[in-house]
Amino acid sequence: MLTLAQRAIPTQIQRQIAAVNGLRLDFDVCDFVVPRSLVDVPLDRPEQLLLEPREDGGLDVSLVLDDGLLNAERGLSLDGFCAVAEGVSHLVYVVVACEREAQITALELELQAEIDKFALLVLALRIPAARALQRLFTGFSWAADVDPEEQDRYR
Repeated sequence: MLTLAQRAIPTQIQRQIAAVNGLRLDFDVCDFVVPRSLVDVPLDRPEQLLLEPREDGGLDVSLVLDDGLLNAERGLSLDGFCAVAEGVSHLVYVVVACEREAQITALELELQAEIDKFALLVLALRIPAARALQRLFTGFSWAADVDPEEQDRYR
């Protein structure tokens, strides 16, 4: 269970993503958020969407966020904001696709997250579009452990 303070940023990002995409969302992203300290699965990112098929054909969904992202008393850095936005975007995309019984690919999931992050940087944080483009699409380097398949997807 998240505290009220921990719910603030993911909830605001969910509202912003819904507004940008013209979505009416009937769920609270925070019902799916789990602090990393409560998860025994090794994770290699500050945010990670965990999907677990159920025997009844359903899907269990959890958005794991680093505790530091949830406990940022003085707000998030730009990297922190982008990490939470990426995770929330992934969760929204998966839940909406499940409601529509649509199949999705990892490429679609990543592409939508990049679009959502760009829109939020420009519209919500009022970062100039050129700076947001540079931050998201050209001003990065690959971590040593990113496999070639994942690099291709992001390219």
